[in-house]
Amino acid sequence: MPAKLHIVIDDVRQALYREVQLALRAVIGARELDSFLTDKDAVSSEIEELVRRRAAELGLELASVGIRDADAVVLRH
Repeated sequence: MPAKLHIVIDDVRQALYREVQLALRAVIGARELDSFLTDKDAVSSEIEELVRRRAAELGLELASVGIRDADAVVLRH
């Protein structure tokens, strides 16, 4: 019978923060800026799905996930 490997995470907040960063990069990196800014609800839902799935794997349950303050900065020369 194969032995099971158990990984202990010392800093749960740091692990969850890392997973959120990876989800943000994956979802936002796959979109055009205009798409991101005009459809924040869809982006938020995608991020939430990814983060909830990974949090569950870590034994965590999230209360809420959302995007706050996502604005474009236009530089003019």
